[in-house]
Formats: sequence, structure tokens, C-alpha cells
Amino acid sequence: MIRVFGPKVYYALHDSKLRGDVLIFFKNNPFYITINIISKSMHIDYSNIRGVVCGDGGNYSKDRGLARLGLLASKKIGRETAYIISQKGLKAAELLEKERESTCPTRKNG
Repeated sequence: MIRVFGPKVYYALHDSKLRGDVLIFFKNNPFYITINIISKSMHIDYSNIRGVVCGDGGNYSKDRGLARLGLLASKKIGRETAYIISQKGLKAAELLEKERESTCPTRKNG
């Protein structure tokens, strides 16, 4: 993944499991979604989702927000901002899923 997307994207997705989980959520739901809806759907606190998506500068670095890295695109809908996965984000999510599958221990029957 680091060769394809560079170190910023690689470290952003590997430093925070939640960041990767949110990106995969967007991959599985490829339409515009607000932070509030993501928070409710994933049962995760709004401020954590906001930090992952936007990089709020608190617990989540501003330069590692999924939108700032170009993995999500945004659009204003009324007073809220909605996000959708970009082509770059889709490719990163697919690679991340493959990495997670390959590192996941397999069960042995018997």
C-alpha cells in the first residue's frame, strides 16, 4: 500500500483502526453520507467520526483526516457536509481489506 499511496495515507490508515473502519464503511456505502449518519450507523461517538473524517486536531491529526488525504470527497447539503468515497479512497479501502484478511488468523477445523 505504501508504494501506491505514499507514506501519509499508509500511516494514517495503519495508525488508527477506526480510520480504516470508516474508510471501509464508505466503500460498502458508496453514496453521500453525513458524519451524523455514520456515527449512528457505526455506533461510534460523533466527535471520533468527525476526527477521522476531517482531522479535528484533537485526538486526530488534521493532516490525517480522510477528506484531507483525498480519500473522501465532500459536498454541502443544506447546513451539513456529506462525504463520499473517492476513486483513490476506493482503491485504498480495497487494499486495506486485503491486508486485514491476510493478517487475520484462520480457524482450523477439528
